[in-house]
Amino acid sequence: MWLYEAANQAAKTAKERVVQVQEKVQEKASIIVAQVQDEAQTLLNSMSLQQDNPVDEIIFEELDDYKAFQDVFDLDDKTEEVAAILKDDTYISDLHTAMVPEQLSYKEFWTRYYFREFTKQREEEARVKREEARRAQLLQEQAAREEREREARIAYEARMEEERLAAEAAEDVAMWKEQVDHLQQVIRSLEHSEQDKYKTLCDDYESKMMQMTLHIDDAKASGYEEGIAESESIVAKIRAEAQAERDELRAFLEAMVDSSTAAMPEVPASSVLSLELAQQLWALRQSEASAPSATTTDAQHAKELDLWKARAMKMKKLKDEVDAELVTVKAAVASAEASGFAAGEAAAKETYLAQIQALEAALAAQQETLPAPPLAAEVQDAAEAKEPSRDDWGEWD
Repeated sequence: MWLYEAANQAAKTAKERVVQVQEKVQEKASIIVAQVQDEAQTLLNSMSLQQDNPVDEIIFEELDDYKAFQDVFDLDDKTEEVAAILKDDTYISDLHTAMVPEQLSYKEFWTRYYFREFTKQREEEARVKREEARRAQLLQEQAAREEREREARIAYEARMEEERLAAEAAEDVAMWKEQVDHLQQVIRSLEHSEQDKYKTLCDDYESKMMQMTLHIDDAKASGYEEGIAESESIVAKIRAEAQAERDELRAFLEAMVDSSTAAMPEVPASSVLSLELAQQLWALRQSEASAPSATTTDAQHAKELDLWKARAMKMKKLKDEVDAELVTVKAAVASAEASGFAAGEAAAKETYLAQIQALEAALAAQQETLPAPPLAAEVQDAAEAKEPSRDDWGEWD
């Protein structure tokens, strides 16, 4: 990097020196050309003065200017100046003595003299104007040249700056490429390491899965039959208890509606009926038995019997639903047994216990949904109805 910058700086310095030398050479050349032109003009003027006589004949090209000059020239205003010229300028004095009055008159001599002086003055003014214009043009050209040189220098500096920035960018790109290559190598090494770790984990997982499968097979072989027998015994026990409760409740209700029953039958201990509700039913039956009209009592008994038959049908329907639910629960228990045996004997027992508790809760919920015996007001409403198709339990399908 430093070698490249040193080379660029040396090239830049050399080009700047070349530009400065060119500027100095052009400036000196312009000065020399101006000096040569001035000397040439001076030489031409001196040669013209030596060759031209101020009182020579007026040539044709000067005739119009001479006539115009005669119209405005007044020799009387130049008397003192003429005397001074004759006194100071020997050449003019000798020329005046030789030509006046033999060749030219006094007025014609001095008119030509002052016309020549006027012409020289006008030419000198024109020369001065040309010289000023030339100098102004030289200055303008020099300013334009300096502007071009300045623009060239700015362009050169901008190009050098671009080259420097491009070199720095190339170095940065090379550095970043090296870093990218290094990072890619690191990533590849990490990937190989991760692949090795992943392979090791897969091998460990496969070995552990093999061990777990063996343990599960052993647990399944040892506890599968035992779990099935235990589950079937629990389900059979639950079904027997539910059937016994329904039989006790049915026997109690039949004894309640039987007219030959003289005393209130004993309320089953496991029934959903409370003692207070059973007493209300017995009081209702006693009040109906002591009614005066036998025809009305028989009709009421018939309607009540129909109502209880309908409720018995509903209880049968509930029993069927419970049986279906028991079948579903048994299937769920079997599925739970399979999943429990897959996880081990201990997990299977916990699952069985949870299923049994859920089954007991379902049976308790079914027992809570069993219909309660009707009150006296409900029985009276049912007796007054002509064709009862509904009861307080809802609409039968």
